[in-house]
Amino acid sequence: MLSRFSARFEELNNHLFLIAGQEYYLQLTNIEQRRQFEQAFINESNPKKELSVLLLGNNRIGLNGTQYLSHALEKNQTLTILGLQSNQIGDKGIKHIVTIMNTTIPLEELYLQQNLIGNKGIKDLADNLKENTILTTLNLSWNRIGDEGAEHIANALRENKTLVTLDLQQNYIGCLGASHIADALRINTTLTTLSLQQNHIGPKGAKYLADALHDNTTLTILSLSGNRFGSKGVRDLTNTLDANTSLTNVLVNGANLCWKRQTSNINVN
Repeated sequence: MLSRFSARFEELNNHLFLIAGQEYYLQLTNIEQRRQFEQAFINESNPKKELSVLLLGNNRIGLNGTQYLSHALEKNQTLTILGLQSNQIGDKGIKHIVTIMNTTIPLEELYLQQNLIGNKGIKDLADNLKENTILTTLNLSWNRIGDEGAEHIANALRENKTLVTLDLQQNYIGCLGASHIADALRINTTLTTLSLQQNHIGPKGAKYLADALHDNTTLTILSLSGNRFGSKGVRDLTNTLDANTSLTNVLVNGANLCWKRQTSNINVN
């Protein structure tokens, strides 16, 4: 049974010593300084710790905070979920996140949405994903990876064999970036859920994705709302469903193309 420990940092007076044989969920807010990290995390000499879920969202920990975090987790071998959304991590901070991923931590879910991450940071993360055999869920929504970052992610998807869910919503990805992702989808055989909502893919990008979906047999959910495909782009995506039987949800502006195949019933803007 998951024991939940949720508290504001100011209320933590001592180190967190966890009971053996249980999994723990820890959520901290208002963490700003290194001293707070040192006090908040478990004494590394305590063999009883089994922290499995760590949520540090909305703390503005920044570059220094990610460095302190990587040090604090050096010997952890139980963490499976790490939430770091809205922390101003940036490209340089991603290097410390990659350091965490390169340890013995069995990290399965990583949430990095809204962290000012650009194509340079994504390159470091993507390089790790090429060889990562544990991570199944990655949320990178509301960052700034652009077409170049999308290419780095696509290169990782060609080699990664474990990632199942990927969120790239609101990342300034255009037609070129969509073409890179599309090429990767022809090869990738593990990804089942992909969100490209609120980017700048357009009708040409929709055609790239539609063509790739003829070859992909594992993707089941594809979210594309807010990309201004126009009627042609929506039609191309709808037509590909005749050949692709694995897709159950193709979402475009509130409509599921798997349910509504008539473009006249779909909001195309």
